[in-house]
Amino acid sequence: MGTGYTRNDTANNIADGNIINASDFDGEFDAIVTAFSTSGHTHDGTAAEGGAITKLGPAQQLTIAATAITPSTDDAFDLGSSGAEFKDLYIDGVAYIDAINFNGTAIASTAAELNIVDGDTSASTGVTIATSDQFIINDGGTMKQLTFADLETWVESNIDTGASLTTVGALDSGSITSGFGNIDTGSSTITTTGLISGGSLDIDDVLINGTTIGHTDDTDLITLADGVVTVAGELDAVSLDVSGNVDIDGTLEADAITVDGTALNEFIADTIGAMVTSNTETGIAVTYEDGDNTLDFALGAAQTTITSLLATDIKIGEDDQTKIDFETADEIHFYAANVEQVYLGDNIFGPESDSDVDLGSTSVRWKNAYVDSITVTGEVDGASLDISGDADIDGTLEADAITVNGTALATYIRDTVGTNMLSSNTESGIAVTYDTSNDNIDFAIDAAQTTITSVLATDLKIGEDDQTKIDFETADEIHFYAANVEQVYLADNIFGPESDSDVDLGTTGVRWKDAYVDSVTVTDNVTVGGTLTVNGTTTTVNSTTVTIDDPIFTLGGDTAPGTDDNKDRGIEFRYHTGSAAKVGFFGYDDSADAFTFIPDATNSSEVFSGTVGNVAFGTVTYGSLSDGAITVTAFVDEDNMSSDSATLIPTQQSVKAYVDSSMTSAVTASSTTTLTNKTLTAPKFADAGFIADANGNEQVVFQTTSSAVNALEVTNSATGNAIVVGAFGSDSNVDIDITPKGTGEVNIAAGNLNYAGTAITATGAEINLIDGDTARGTTAVASGDGILINDGGTMRMTNVDTVSTYFASHSVGGTNIVTTGALNAGSITSGFGNIDNGSSTITTTGLISGGSLDIDNVLINGTTIGHTDDTDLMTLADGVLTVAGEVSMTTLDIGGTNVTATAAELNYVSGVTSAIQTQLNATVSTGKSIAMALVFG
Repeated sequence: MGTGYTRNDTANNIADGNIINASDFDGEFDAIVTAFSTSGHTHDGTAAEGGAITKLGPAQQLTIAATAITPSTDDAFDLGSSGAEFKDLYIDGVAYIDAINFNGTAIASTAAELNIVDGDTSASTGVTIATSDQFIINDGGTMKQLTFADLETWVESNIDTGASLTTVGALDSGSITSGFGNIDTGSSTITTTGLISGGSLDIDDVLINGTTIGHTDDTDLITLADGVVTVAGELDAVSLDVSGNVDIDGTLEADAITVDGTALNEFIADTIGAMVTSNTETGIAVTYEDGDNTLDFALGAAQTTITSLLATDIKIGEDDQTKIDFETADEIHFYAANVEQVYLGDNIFGPESDSDVDLGSTSVRWKNAYVDSITVTGEVDGASLDISGDADIDGTLEADAITVNGTALATYIRDTVGTNMLSSNTESGIAVTYDTSNDNIDFAIDAAQTTITSVLATDLKIGEDDQTKIDFETADEIHFYAANVEQVYLADNIFGPESDSDVDLGTTGVRWKDAYVDSVTVTDNVTVGGTLTVNGTTTTVNSTTVTIDDPIFTLGGDTAPGTDDNKDRGIEFRYHTGSAAKVGFFGYDDSADAFTFIPDATNSSEVFSGTVGNVAFGTVTYGSLSDGAITVTAFVDEDNMSSDSATLIPTQQSVKAYVDSSMTSAVTASSTTTLTNKTLTAPKFADAGFIADANGNEQVVFQTTSSAVNALEVTNSATGNAIVVGAFGSDSNVDIDITPKGTGEVNIAAGNLNYAGTAITATGAEINLIDGDTARGTTAVASGDGILINDGGTMRMTNVDTVSTYFASHSVGGTNIVTTGALNAGSITSGFGNIDNGSSTITTTGLISGGSLDIDNVLINGTTIGHTDDTDLMTLADGVLTVAGEVSMTTLDIGGTNVTATAAELNYVSGVTSAIQTQLNATVSTGKSIAMALVFG
């Protein structure tokens, strides 16, 4: 039992109306310290110890019974928090937990699922595995779930279809699709009775690609099209038998060509000779000499049919001294006596040399000349000159007399000016008249001028006389005189009196209305009868005494401010402390939002700073008092301190009454009492009693169980040891249930879970993989990854390579093989399906044997080679190539002889029969054209 507490104030000094000394409080506090000393205070229900504490917390949330500590409300309170956690939790019984959260990750696994990790021997019996089922693997040190479909993919890529699968048996079924790579059978054969289809074919030195068949050195030698075989090179054959037409775009070379048994040269000579035998000739005579196969041409001396002679640098004339010569492009030059006289060019017909050729002569003249203008560098001599249009004379016109329409020039000018120009003109400020008696013009200026806008002259004077005037006697200045004395003047940047203190600006009876000036300097008094408005930046009044009738000073502007300028408002004053000059301030501090007095102030743009000074007042009536941290709003006389206010100050009487009441209640009351920093030896808590936190909220709630025999035991620890939370009681086996509220969880930080002395390092996410999470993993399986298996009732970790070995020993493969590595052994037999390796190549140095071959647009089937649009274009037989269409080539070699004749030359023999003469006669009319071409080139 503890010491207990007994009132020390036996003299009852702590009472209303009495003087309370410090010794009175000191004695009471000493008694309390003694009662709650290290010997403890049991609260065992006796008068000195107080009633048993059975509940803790501001609302009795925690109840402590003999065998259990229970909360006042089921599933309502946490044991610790995310920011304030217990260290270690030791439970020597059963922990009943609705949910577990491991380091922030909720563990959704059931107890049965967690027990699978223990290696239950019955874990796998009767289980049908589906592709969506999952198992646990160790992915580089992290536990993850993987579906059996993912495992199957990995197994097939590493065993059934892995790169390690390089040898197979005789593949007798299946197919190779477009994703397959190159096929290289070495010197083995590729045999099929079906179609071989591909993008291109390379057989030794023969290549087939698209519509071309070629050699490795000439890949497009032969091109196949619908009905056409084009040979882009030489066709070498023992003989060439063409039943149709032959079209040769290149050169046809032959040792000899005959047309229906006649040598080609004789056939051509006889054909042309016949063309000029019975023809019509004009201006030319053409004769064929059959003996030497020549054509003789003779032009007629008098030509009447030539209508055009056009040639570069052509000449026409008697000889080279007298001629018309077209020696220069776009010009015609005329020569006589071996000298060029005149020429015709673009927009000009003129002599070759200046002042050398006459246009006519003195005895033989041209009749009329019609030209736009004539420019003469010499004299024009004529009896008279009559110009019907205008005459433009750049020089001087000298005449004995000039008349204008029959009137002498002088009379014409007087009549024009006097009669016409001054008879109906407009005059302003001046009168102008023409006197016909003497042919004079008279001018008279008006006395009153209204139209003169400018009178400018050096040393100009304007005024009544020389005593009253405006005088411009000085450059850049205007001087104003009155009574023969200069009064004021105007110069650059100044308008002022001529003499100091001599000229008034207005009079006492007649004043100026307003004056707008930048500044006014007055050496005498200034009296303002109206309102004085100063809009400048600074107004300085250096007066010894300032008297202002206005009882209110307005600071901060003459209108309401629109924004906060963050400046202070008040009075700045200067003074001297006897040792230094100071600036003081009292007024409204904008930043502090308070009236402030600063005896030693600093003014920064009308914002004052410094240490506030002392203020002396009489009685102060206030709304509240504050030292910047605590604000006091009133003094109260409140014995029970029921306001619980941070701004009220209690009287001495109310403090004494409250302490008396609190001391008595804390020690003797059986009701709920809040204790702070007290030692409780065996406190009792009422049902749903609680331990409160610093804010008075429930922190630990104690629930009562009738006839309780078991309890929760909490043991603290020394340095390096764990805090123990255990079960205590009469039962041999006592479980501990940890039950969160609602969907709440039991959270354990990462690395803070230990099971039977073994630290559990698995993360919450790894443990949750046992829960059968519906979110399937897509983690790629890599060699060395771990996998959790049940080994005869014990859960063990193996790796996927061990599983691969197991699958390999059980002949895993068959139709599941869809991808392999580079197969380097084995064969494909006749039962195998189609081979489609996409754009990859099929390579062999052996034989490719098949029923037909389709390489792009080239088809080989039986004895025919063709195009997709003409499958039987070429037919092969022993020593014979039959082309059922057109053969197109650049050169032709027959029997070792290269045919050099061109296609046009070979076409001469096209359709040569006994009717060839008829065809030649039909074209004889063109003989004349041929002859002219031969003559004139």
